[in-house]
Amino acid sequence: MEHSEDFKEVLLKLYNYFNLEFGDVSVFERLVEELNDLSTNAEWNRVKDVLDDENDPLFLINRNFISAHHFILINNKEKFIKFLESWSNNTAKFLLRIVKTTKEYDFVVQQILNYEDFLFFEMRKNTLRKKIACEIYDLRGIDFFLIHYMQHMTSALEDEALWRSAELITEFLKEFNRFEEAYYVESEIQKRKEKLKEIKVDYANNDEPNKLTVIENRLKLLGERFWNEYLSAEVWKLLMQESQKDLIDSYVLEFFLRKSILNCWSQVVFTLCKILERELSFIIFSKWIELIKQADFIMPKNLSPKEQKEFQHREFTFKILKSCVVGKIHPPTLGQMIFVIKFWEDKLMNKCTTLFTDINHSIRNKSDFLEKLSKLNYWLEERHILEGERPTVIDLRNSSAHPGSEFEYSWDKHIEWLKDFLGKPPKEALKIIVSLKENLNDIA
Repeated sequence: MEHSEDFKEVLLKLYNYFNLEFGDVSVFERLVEELNDLSTNAEWNRVKDVLDDENDPLFLINRNFISAHHFILINNKEKFIKFLESWSNNTAKFLLRIVKTTKEYDFVVQQILNYEDFLFFEMRKNTLRKKIACEIYDLRGIDFFLIHYMQHMTSALEDEALWRSAELITEFLKEFNRFEEAYYVESEIQKRKEKLKEIKVDYANNDEPNKLTVIENRLKLLGERFWNEYLSAEVWKLLMQESQKDLIDSYVLEFFLRKSILNCWSQVVFTLCKILERELSFIIFSKWIELIKQADFIMPKNLSPKEQKEFQHREFTFKILKSCVVGKIHPPTLGQMIFVIKFWEDKLMNKCTTLFTDINHSIRNKSDFLEKLSKLNYWLEERHILEGERPTVIDLRNSSAHPGSEFEYSWDKHIEWLKDFLGKPPKEALKIIVSLKENLNDIA
């Protein structure tokens, strides 16, 4: 059987990843070995490169392409089953490593488990994968299995199959004699289904054929209206489309949380912080990638110990920026950007590199730009003091992104403050960021 050109073109990314000729059957063994390495020994930066690659070279998504290709190329059922078992085991281990390490790629894991049905069709097939599913549940809770992302957020409100996937967790827990936990999850799912019935009554007419989709769409419409008014139409229209989608998703998530359909408030905090991080990185990183690539840092000679320490702080910040443009380009984190802003207009930094002076030559109304950037930096380090908790925006971002920090803050108590930070006086961070974008409009 011959491959169509389209089919071959899709699969070539896998062969190119391993520098193999198309049709080399060792590609399947290499794929399994790579997933095993990524799940155990590989440096996290290499894992990030794979996860950040929109081409999906290892076919974490659309696994059916590799399945069909193996069956066509090898044409041996026994070998195919053996490959599928090994491939699925290592994929499950890889997903667990991601979930244990960070929440930044939860949307990828949720998409694989829930949209691609890896949970429903593969995780239930052997003890290893069931155990991994339970470990993911332990780390994230049942909310994790009630959402997936495929271009936009989809919840159990819209996709009833997600309830069936979540119910699998109770089966797995019982197999490991975790009966009390299983009964708790069953009870939680039932409670949330009852809450869902109440929402149907409030948000959809009886004669509407697909109430769940109607409700989801109405919530997204309400979310868009809310943020458009909250931030102002002028600010809303100048945000990146991805940020607009995330803001709408945060509104829908918050609705589910307040209605007790979901209970993981940290996800809303993380989403709002990522929007801020994305929009700010456009101003202080994305526009300057080529300049950063070309820039050098030359440490002055004959420094005193005190001077050397001061210059080392600046060298570290410079190296962070350089590392972001080597290989797979990725913006600095919100915490890293604080240091970049801090040294943006700095005499010592400018003695070692022309990067920031070169950037400033390209900015219209430089003094206004630097003043607003300095305000943002100050506010990002300002603490929200509430009932003994004192987080900065950076603290909220980092804690909401890292597993094990779920109980560090009372997340729901900081959400309103964070929303005010983004869109209400005196800060209006997104308004300031949008105005900073306007200083850069003429720059290629």
